[in-house]
Parts: sequence; C-alpha cells; structure tokens
Amino acid sequence: MRKVVLFLHPTSKYGVLGQMIHELQAAFERLGIQAVIREFLNASPAELTEQVRQDNPDCTWGINTFVDEHCFFFPLGIPHVRLGVDAVTYSDQETFSQQSTVSLFVDKTSCDLFSVYSDNPVHWFPHGIAKEVIDYMRSSPIIPMKDRPYDVSLIGSFLDHRRAKTVWEDLFAPSDVIEFVSIAERSLEDPSVLLLAEALAYIEETPSVREVIEKTELSSFALANHIERYARGLDRERLLLGLKGVTVNIFTETEDAALWSKEEAARGCTFHPPVPFQQVADICRMSKVVINSIPHIRKGYHERLFLSLASGAVTLTGKGVRLPAWVEKAGRVVGYTSNALEDLEHQLQEAQRRHYDPDLILPWLETEHSWDARLEQHLPEIDESVEKLRAKWEQNPFWRMVE
Repeated sequence: MRKVVLFLHPTSKYGVLGQMIHELQAAFERLGIQAVIREFLNASPAELTEQVRQDNPDCTWGINTFVDEHCFFFPLGIPHVRLGVDAVTYSDQETFSQQSTVSLFVDKTSCDLFSVYSDNPVHWFPHGIAKEVIDYMRSSPIIPMKDRPYDVSLIGSFLDHRRAKTVWEDLFAPSDVIEFVSIAERSLEDPSVLLLAEALAYIEETPSVREVIEKTELSSFALANHIERYARGLDRERLLLGLKGVTVNIFTETEDAALWSKEEAARGCTFHPPVPFQQVADICRMSKVVINSIPHIRKGYHERLFLSLASGAVTLTGKGVRLPAWVEKAGRVVGYTSNALEDLEHQLQEAQRRHYDPDLILPWLETEHSWDARLEQHLPEIDESVEKLRAKWEQNPFWRMVE
C-alpha cells in the first residue's frame, strides 16, 4: 500500500473520530504510506470524487463512514476501508452488501457477527492509542495519588435502562421482556456471554418478537442495540452504587447530568462539562481511578482503557477485558462484574497503593497497542483484501464502463 485517503468524520461527538483519523494519518506516514485527509461532507459528491480521483489512492479509509459504492469511488477502482468503532449492529444495513468495502471492527465479536450476515471481507482492527499520547505521558511527571484532584472519573453518557424496559413492556409480551432482561443480566455476570449474538438469536427465533418487529418496522439490530444500551446503563448504575463512599466525577452533557442527578445512584456525584477527546488523557492523569464501563467489548479494547493505563490511574474495567497478569499488576487494573461489587472500594484503595511502573507499561502500549502497532499487525491482511477488490474491479466490465 503506497497511499490512502482518510475521510474526516463530520459529526463526531467531542471530536473523537476526527482525532483518531489524525492519529491514524501520523501512524500511516511513519510506516511510509502517504495519507491524505479529506472532509467527507463539506464537499459535494462530485467535488469529493474529483479530489479522490486526483489523489489516486490505493483505497479510502473512514471511521464509521458509509460510502455508497455506486455514487463514489469504486467506479474509479478505489475500494473503501470502513473501521467501525461501534458494534456491528450499528452499521448501515447496506454495508453488508457492499462489494467495494473492506469492513473492520474494533471488537472481534462484531467481525464474527458480520460474517454471519455477509460474505464480504472483514477484519479485526482493535482500538489503539496514539504514539504522541504515549510520548506525552512519558515526558510528563506522574502525579502522585494524593495530589490527584479526582477520586474517580467517569466519562460517558447517561443511559436510562428503566425507560428502556418500560418501552419493552409497552410493546412486547411479558415473557419476551423477561428474556431481554435476562440476556442483559447474564452478559454482565459472565464475560463469556456475547450479548449481541444471544439477543439477535432470540429476536430472530421468537415469533412473538418477530411479530412486533414487523408491525413497528423496528429492525432486529435496533432492538439488539436497545438491549445492549440497557445493559450498559445498568452496569453504570451499579458501579455508582458500589462507589458510594467516594466522589465520582462524571464528565457529560448538561442534559445527561440533569437526568443522572435524579437517580439515587448518582447522589453525591460531581458533574463536569464534557471535554474534547484531546483532553481525556489529562483527565486520566488527574484521576485516582478511571472507570472503563464498556462491558460488551469482549475481544478488543476501548481507547479509554489505554489512556488510563498510560496515565498511572487505577483502571476499573470489566473482567471481560483480556490483559496480561503483569499488566494488571504494574498498571493498577481492577476488574469487576457488576453483580459482585461489595468489596469494590477496598480493592480500589489497595490498587492505589501498588507501584505503577511506566517503564514497563508505556513501552508495552507502544509496541503492542499503538496505532502504529495496529497497522503493522493488521495492514498486510487488509491490504490483501483491498488488492482483491481492485482486481475484481479490473475484471468487471460494468465498473470499468461506469468509469
């Protein structure tokens, strides 16, 4: 691969996806691959197509960016690589039939589900951390625990699980509501339970659920996502209840803070405005404990996990996250399941007394989990899929006629 065009996502909250694109650009360039960033929606389709034609890349890349193969670049013989940082069930339905797209997901379980619904190429490409952030942490003095202003930090949205259940009760049979809740509960209790796979299986195999879906024009994917959001909301509520003895600092939108502050679990929490993604590393540096409440990334990671590990904070994360034992110790990691939080405060206090070793953690992050490492690990197989699509284009008279 010699050159790529990276699409800048125009609507990303707090600049998360845009920052990741810039981080990927730097990683591509360090690998010797020219990477050009283009605005995705600020130009007309014709203007953007002409820009890409002139750039003449081997492929385009985007994060959560759907490209219509009939309107854009595959008529030029340029495949698209779409990195999904959300679960596969949040993907545009047409993604599964796109012959011109190589799909990537940060969670391997989403790759497995994608393959159930599509024969198109898909690869695992886990979340990473920017080399620049690692360098920043390396050059910044570690703030002692006693001097960190935030006892516990939670960066995230309010997810109203009670409201979700009420909606189900209005639409579905009581037995189906019980099963939705059961799937969510089992996934929080047992890291081996794959919520989306179980939810989709139940939805698609249960006539009473199918009947409601057909009447309401709700999709199976949307309902599975609703169950997943219910589980996440429940997970966060239980964490707050398990942390009653400490101040939890929640960084979120004003609207979310207003909703959260009505909940018994959030009484005593301190609310802060949301921060741009570039500032999350500093929030982690100033926190004694950082919550990583993403219970349904089973075979993968979240960027907040890496930022917390790099900062020297105690990282409170679900037990489904797979880390080497030495990283859990040297990186001050505390794993949890939300049905067993009785001893949580004691575990966090013990973890704060552990010695944090940046000389072990930061090199491990750089060599194993930086965006540079991700490209070195996964680009060969992605490039192979891109080349197969380009060869397919060359052999297809329809696409060449469109050109």
